[in-house]
Amino acid sequence: MPISDVFPEIAIIVAAVLALLFAVFAPRRLQAGAALVALAGIAIAIVLILAQLGETRFTFSNTWALDGASLWARLMILLGAAFCILLSPGWFRTDPRHGEYYTILLLATLGAMTMAGAGDLLQLTIAVLLSSVTGYTLAAWHRDWALSVEAGMKYFLMGALSNALLITGVTLMLGLLGSTAYAEIKTTLALGTGLSPLLFVGFALTITGVAFKLGAVPAHAWLPDVAEGAPVPSAAFLTVVPKIGAAIALARLVQLVPPEMLGLRPLIAVLAAAT
Repeated sequence: MPISDVFPEIAIIVAAVLALLFAVFAPRRLQAGAALVALAGIAIAIVLILAQLGETRFTFSNTWALDGASLWARLMILLGAAFCILLSPGWFRTDPRHGEYYTILLLATLGAMTMAGAGDLLQLTIAVLLSSVTGYTLAAWHRDWALSVEAGMKYFLMGALSNALLITGVTLMLGLLGSTAYAEIKTTLALGTGLSPLLFVGFALTITGVAFKLGAVPAHAWLPDVAEGAPVPSAAFLTVVPKIGAAIALARLVQLVPPEMLGLRPLIAVLAAAT
């Protein structure tokens, strides 16, 4: 499990820390310079991902996916984040503290990338939580603007409920299947062991938690408020970038289950139609 497999994510973490340090020590008139730090980190991460294209394997004890879906999704996430950063300096030019905004945006990007690469339910949970916590801050960034505060509050309340359902679902699946690793879950289900009505409940709750990040029914009510009330760069980010990682995460969850088991694919079809 070479550490180079997660170099793109490390580049984003380093850029987030450097952007925060820049925001702390730079004068107010230069706060927009943190955007350049963030863009440099994203550019490095993109180059590192391009070097990984063509690889197909699970690493770090089968908890991290390096395959076409993961790599291209992470690339799209980084490009989307870069576009939102380019929108930001003009929007926040009157905000004296907006340098730290880029750190939060980079951490939200990291959460989306981790969702796309997750090969374990615990890793998926951490990714969703990271993406959610940073998203609340991005949505409610304008604290003196009622619409922004309302957007952040609704996003937080819906997120708290959905994340609780996700954690409950993961706990049920761990208890019934004895593992959180996708590879082991797929093998267990293929053998037909651990099947029970509670397993369907566990999968359904987990999918509901991921559906929150997708803005899909039944966890979609936050989306119009965020699109209306969040700062424009934040709204652009939250309505696009996390969904890329969540879509890959949902596809991996559904692929764990043989088509004839649990009826998950009809459930996904119903959610898609309702959304």
